[in-house]
Amino acid sequence: MNCKECLPLIPGYLDDELSEAQAAALRQHLLDCRACRRALSSEKALKRWFGFEDSLEAEVPAGFAERVARRAFAGDTGEELVAGGGRLVAFADAGTAAADPGLQQFLLRVVAAAAVLLLVLSAWMRSVRLPDGGSMSATEQGATVEELLEEADALNAAEADAARPALQRPGAEDAQR
Repeated sequence: MNCKECLPLIPGYLDDELSEAQAAALRQHLLDCRACRRALSSEKALKRWFGFEDSLEAEVPAGFAERVARRAFAGDTGEELVAGGGRLVAFADAGTAAADPGLQQFLLRVVAAAAVLLLVLSAWMRSVRLPDGGSMSATEQGATVEELLEEADALNAAEADAARPALQRPGAEDAQR
């Protein structure tokens, strides 16, 4: 057996689907070929990662087969579950049941009203004019950037001086004497 014949057989070997003759030939090749052993190892790791062994032991709800057979014999193709069929379908433990059409219409109207309200609110917010700030330009009032920076420094120094306790201010000792 060569690698080209061996690689497609590895998944079947891991699932115990090969005949004893095929499995024996594959095992012999795996003893001789390091690349195929790596492929076997990575396939095992992939299988462990996705937990295929555990998924085979899934618990089926009681009466599941009977419900499926009853629906199949009744001609239910399940298309309303895929395409919607114009109604909401809720899944329950006892099977599937259609939602109340009145509730569906109410929810549809509430969602439509919310969408319209959101559209009106966004249009109103877009139309509200923000201040343009045209009269806030420093250069239009005749001040230069340097003068504005000096004024800002003076204001900051005054705020810092006011925030200091009276004892820490320069000249505070002279005022106490």
